[in-house]
Amino acid sequence: MRLILIFFLLIFLTQCKKSPYTFKDISSYNITTEGLSAGEQVKVIYNSGAPDYNRESSYYLQMIVVSQSTNDTFNLLTTVNSNVTREDALRYYVEPDNPANKILENIDQLKNGMNIHELEGKKIEKVVVNNATKSATDNNYPTMIGLLANEIKKTDE
Repeated sequence: MRLILIFFLLIFLTQCKKSPYTFKDISSYNITTEGLSAGEQVKVIYNSGAPDYNRESSYYLQMIVVSQSTNDTFNLLTTVNSNVTREDALRYYVEPDNPANKILENIDQLKNGMNIHELEGKKIEKVVVNNATKSATDNNYPTMIGLLANEIKKTDE
């Protein structure tokens, strides 16, 4: 009987794994709109990752980026994981009011027939925290919101 009880207790404990991710409120960040310019090249030195693909854009991922023009460091909150590697860490900053950002945050509404010109930025209140690397994210860097792009092409309008 004791052996059976121990067996079930072990199964229960292995099923109760703690998620490597938690969430914190966006109000704990020092959000600014000044620091990175649209199209500015940054190097990603940290990426929180995410527990899923965030298809509904219900939370932000946290990245830490360094401006390649000023060498200033920022937290960047973004809804899209940019799949950055050590060998491929340079990206371009895309501001939150850019149409590309609005499209990605509202892809579900576009699928339901909403006009692209009626899109607004989503009000997102939480940021994913990777518990394994939490010490890197507890910093005093200014925080910006936006996207990262692999390349930026200018067009004549």
